Amino acid sequence: MAILLLLYVVVLSVKTPARKLRSRAVWPAFALGIPFVIYALLQALPLGPLNLKLPNDLQLYLPSDYISLTPAATALGTLRISGYGVLFFLIFETATRQSLLKRMAWALFLGISLHAAWSMVALKLLGDVTLVGEKTAYLGSATGTFINRNSFATFLGMGLCLGLAMILDRSNKLPSTTTTIRLETALLWMCLALIAIALVSTQSRMGVFATALGTSVVIYRMKPAKTWHIYAVILLPLILLFAGNLAERAFFSLIDSEGRRELWAQSFELLKIRPFTGFGLDSFPQSFALQHAPPLARDVVWEYAHNSYLTLWIQSGVIFGSLPLLALLWGGRKLVRAPNPQDPIATSALAILVLAGTHSLVDFSLEMQANAFVFTAVFAMGLAAVQPRKNRSIT
Repeated sequence: MAILLLLYVVVLSVKTPARKLRSRAVWPAFALGIPFVIYALLQALPLGPLNLKLPNDLQLYLPSDYISLTPAATALGTLRISGYGVLFFLIFETATRQSLLKRMAWALFLGISLHAAWSMVALKLLGDVTLVGEKTAYLGSATGTFINRNSFATFLGMGLCLGLAMILDRSNKLPSTTTTIRLETALLWMCLALIAIALVSTQSRMGVFATALGTSVVIYRMKPAKTWHIYAVILLPLILLFAGNLAERAFFSLIDSEGRRELWAQSFELLKIRPFTGFGLDSFPQSFALQHAPPLARDVVWEYAHNSYLTLWIQSGVIFGSLPLLALLWGGRKLVRAPNPQDPIATSALAILVLAGTHSLVDFSLEMQANAFVFTAVFAMGLAAVQPRKNRSIT
């Protein structure tokens, strides 16, 4: 990613030295994101004796020259987060035309459709396997190329929101007057149905709920033609056939969430120990191990807080940990105020923001790199789509 960024800057400076960066239009996002990355890097550097508080009075047993409990992991995490920023920059800079944005959106949608197809083949035809062999977790649920079904559900949900917005936009602008257009439309709806079937086959309660919220945003903003109801009525019963134990899991969700509520309670106690400095990016497993106590099982390693907001604050502190959230809120405000509310790219970006923001309340799906890359790409595309034409045209 860094090489691509370097090549872009070099080519731009050689071919069009007078051209200004388009990313100036989204400077608040970088103004909020860059300090977060810098602070994460500082957490991984030896700053001398800091005497920061640790759970259970462990100051004498752990090194105090670093803010992070795991400097190496924090350094690697900083590179990963920087990669998301570089991807955002490159997409925003290069997505200069609506036609290009739509081609990128269709490519993402079809790619996620292929993931959905593989997940159903692996689940129903190959005996519930993974790409590398036998599955050991989430048996009976679609996981595709993921390990966690909830993360896969978020991935599918983003594809569903993106695809729905693109299909509705296409249907609104291309009346079904020819056999070719009707056939293409039917095939696209089949791809959408395939993603929906894979989504309910994950049996992820919050994944389905968050996706429903995202698709509601799409339908409200796009104001689709009446013909979309025909496809929905035909495909909905087919989708429900694959719901499996989803309804049962939803019914018992309150009982199943007791352990998660205790995890959040202990995580909040951990946050109160270092509310401003945090324990270091990507250091939640090690920091929570110091606070871990009954009634949570002691033989289980909790790698995630199952709440991405809480994880951000525990790792980076409430000040720096809130910067990415503020950047997303700023971007969401831009999307809500889009000059054309029915723009499919901006609408799908807003829907995915709602989906991911909701699911992140109870899970860690956006902490998975595949989901983070898709989210970043669509979010950058959405912000590029709402820019005035003079800021998007090639100069």
